[in-house]
Amino acid sequence: MIGTNRFSPLFALGASLFLSLLSSISFLFLLCECTEHVWKVEQDIPVEYLLEWKHYHAEGYEDDNRLNRDIIWNILKCDDLFLKERPIHSEMEWTRAIDIYSSITKESPMLNSSKNGFNVLVEAKQSPGKGRGIFAGQTIRKGEIVWSTKRTARFDNAGDYIEFLFELDPSFACDVLQWAYVQDVSKDGEVPNLKISVDLDEGSFCNDASDENGHNMGCDPNLASQVDGGCQSNYFALRDIQMGEELLCDYSSFAVSHGWRDFGL
Repeated sequence: MIGTNRFSPLFALGASLFLSLLSSISFLFLLCECTEHVWKVEQDIPVEYLLEWKHYHAEGYEDDNRLNRDIIWNILKCDDLFLKERPIHSEMEWTRAIDIYSSITKESPMLNSSKNGFNVLVEAKQSPGKGRGIFAGQTIRKGEIVWSTKRTARFDNAGDYIEFLFELDPSFACDVLQWAYVQDVSKDGEVPNLKISVDLDEGSFCNDASDENGHNMGCDPNLASQVDGGCQSNYFALRDIQMGEELLCDYSSFAVSHGWRDFGL
């Protein structure tokens, strides 16, 4: 009886830990179920994020085990971060994001970490009423290539993209959630080739024009036919842009409206 009394608490504790471990393993196996377009979890996520996700699921925020952009936004507490003015990221931060991308998507083309995508002088700063923006640091003539996709990360699947998000600093990851878009990069335009894309340079600060014809950089089909990558990789000055003027894009010209749904996100 003495031996039984002595070891019963340890046995109970061991049994409890064993059952807890089994529960955690079962939970991870549940998360690892994947379909063609729906990513559940392909690899280990930092424990604090995994537990936070489990809380959201337990509270009934989702009726299945799917991680989507809204859930990740809440897990990372992005609403709290966006209560304050967002920073202009340093070159070190952009480079770190590129390194993380390269480590995850080893078979994808390497990004140019030594030079950003701009072919003209620009300044990234706060744009009144919009958040961050990019402004011409020189006069830009109509037809000049303003920016190209030297630093655009492209993901073939949602799993790699979400792994990328969780490897980043949460503040930077929240920015990526806002910046990322789905683009059709097919060459012939007939068979869609959708990629989750995010520009890992100041190109991500380009604000959408307030009206249909308000953008001053974008696709010029005639000029695009003369350069590699065409309009998928190059954005041209659509008119003369004065020094100090904000560069504005047309998001609808490159972002596929139904794209996130196709990736299950």
